[in-house]
Amino acid sequence: FCHHGQVSANGLTIVAPGLPEGEVRPDGDVLLTLVRSVGWLSRNDLASRPIPAGPEMVAPGAQTLGVFGTEIFLTVDDDAEKIRHAGAALRGVLGGPDPLLYSGRSMLELEGDGLVISALKPSEHGEGIVVRVLNVTTKASIGRLRVGFDCETASLCRLDETNPSPLELIANELEFNAPAHGLVTIALRPSDG
Repeated sequence: FCHHGQVSANGLTIVAPGLPEGEVRPDGDVLLTLVRSVGWLSRNDLASRPIPAGPEMVAPGAQTLGVFGTEIFLTVDDDAEKIRHAGAALRGVLGGPDPLLYSGRSMLELEGDGLVISALKPSEHGEGIVVRVLNVTTKASIGRLRVGFDCETASLCRLDETNPSPLELIANELEFNAPAHGLVTIALRPSDG
């Protein structure tokens, strides 16, 4: 199945930014697809597919040749339901000689029914980070995001990180609305000092 940057099973969450898909096997093994390459657009002789997926033709250049690198992070949670239904608290240290996180605090903590952090990345527009939160349920949900570092501003924005709309940030905590099956993009700008 396609994933949104993380796969959770049996209390283990594998965070794999940028990878296209994952699989949880019946025996509990978690498989991640590192590279998906093809030699043909479709083949009519595949036993796993009764009808062609498209025209039978060679697809030169569709192979992924060369060196490939990725980062995979593991986090363990004794309560698998917490990961699936309330989102996981990812722990990390922002880079640099002086860590920006408060001691003993998570970088981000997310609360809200059916909300999961689907991406955490540098901002495309200046300094800061972007957090994407996915509502995996059929009902709207109110989310609460706590930030483990001093944050100057927070704003909702479009997926392309434009049209920011300020969010009220009190003691490095903010609330937002997440529509059913909606993806919310939040831009955070850390304080300079």
